[in-house]
Amino acid sequence: GRASRRSRHPPRRRSVRPLAGRPPRQAIQLCLLPLLVLPGSPPRQPPRRVLSALPEGQVGGEGAIGEVHGGGVGRGTAEGRARGHQGAAQHNPLPPHPDAGPSAPADHLRLVFYRMGLDDKEIVALSGAHTLGRSRPERSGWGKPETKYTKNGPGAPGGQSWTAEWLKFDNSYFKEIKEKGDQDLLVLPTDAALFEDPTFKVYAEKYAADEEAFFKDYAEAHAKLSSLGAKFDPAEGFSLDD
Repeated sequence: GRASRRSRHPPRRRSVRPLAGRPPRQAIQLCLLPLLVLPGSPPRQPPRRVLSALPEGQVGGEGAIGEVHGGGVGRGTAEGRARGHQGAAQHNPLPPHPDAGPSAPADHLRLVFYRMGLDDKEIVALSGAHTLGRSRPERSGWGKPETKYTKNGPGAPGGQSWTAEWLKFDNSYFKEIKEKGDQDLLVLPTDAALFEDPTFKVYAEKYAADEEAFFKDYAEAHAKLSSLGAKFDPAEGFSLDD
């Protein structure tokens, strides 16, 4: 009867084909690529200029910086990640809803980053990531629909950038935030706070004047952010530096 008919026609097995020649697990990891999103900034794809090592199970970062073309950050990564474990984000709850959080932008930055073990210097350095990318008001509620710097792309046109050359990684973010002289460039409350808060201002002024100092501190802060909650085997990891 029905049972015998079913036995003669067993269900066919469905195979998973690799994405672009990659094993399925790697394809899934690429699809679930975590992004670095600073307070008030829009989600965005990691810029092609930043070549990152993206560890599995990472929370809140793109991965330690490998290279930035055109003169910039060059830093190897500590490899040997064995598996994820309970990290800072699991021991501490997420920051409260903005309506219930600190009213001052500087306090908001500290609320977000202190819980991850990052200090004021690292907060300012990581804020410099806004030298890349744009904000789109329809996605984040911040910025203009387009400016003279973004109306023609590259990529999808529109949005508002923090810098004129928003695909170039340099220290122009700090220079532009300090000057506030271009209405086509975005300045969020958390950006302005870098030159208003006395402690933040020390580092923001330093990075505006010294690009190499910014590159060095950014690379170290980004590597630290990317290693949060990681467990390495061997415990000290190993370096891929040349």
